[in-house]
Amino acid sequence: MNVPKQAGLSERLRGTIAAPDPTASPDFELLRVLRKKFSRGGLPATRTPEDDARIAVFYVLRTLLDLLAEFTRSVRRGERPRLVVVEQPSTPGRMIVEVRMETVNPEKGREP
Repeated sequence: MNVPKQAGLSERLRGTIAAPDPTASPDFELLRVLRKKFSRGGLPATRTPEDDARIAVFYVLRTLLDLLAEFTRSVRRGERPRLVVVEQPSTPGRMIVEVRMETVNPEKGREP
């Protein structure tokens, strides 16, 4: 069976092969659709519990998608980024999430 060779970094840097889009799958498109759906309704002066939930979900999705867009731009520039999730303690009624983009240096490993 012939398996196509994956394009290497040197081919992508020369521009002969486009860098892959790590967020091209339908799953990531669903996140973009959900962000748009949760953006409906704006910021009402008097908020219901549903408004509070919608605004919180929109903010989380928007922030995540902004980070993923920067990650994709970095991949397309031929860099070797990684997304690192830093585990945070969880308490009821509170969510703290840290996702950091790091550059991978092939000679040294990860760079913060």
